[in-house]
Amino acid sequence: MLPFEPETLEQLQARYPDAILENWLVDDTVRPVRPGSLRTHVFDGPHGIRLIISRDTSHIGKDGFIHVSASLTQPLYQGPLDTGFISVAKAFIKQVTQTTKPIQLLGVSNKGIPHFKVHE
Repeated sequence: MLPFEPETLEQLQARYPDAILENWLVDDTVRPVRPGSLRTHVFDGPHGIRLIISRDTSHIGKDGFIHVSASLTQPLYQGPLDTGFISVAKAFIKQVTQTTKPIQLLGVSNKGIPHFKVHE
């Protein structure tokens, strides 16, 4: 895991386009590197939320989409399943991506990390 390095909103917004340039195959079990291990895809906010942003696609022919996971680096909320955290994460995603479209909660991993889809 990369060390937590908070940036300003302006810095995160400026880096966002680079995070979604490359398509990542979500069902690629051979590739050892994942977006979360590359600073290009890791967005650390000043409030302790880390977003991992990538454009994901699949071998099974589904169209790619912008995928975001959100986690806490500081105990500001009870945990990722807390509805308050989900709301704050969605608001932070909207700020970073500068989208006006809805952010869709895809689900929560077995480690308690919420995953979102950013509609384009």
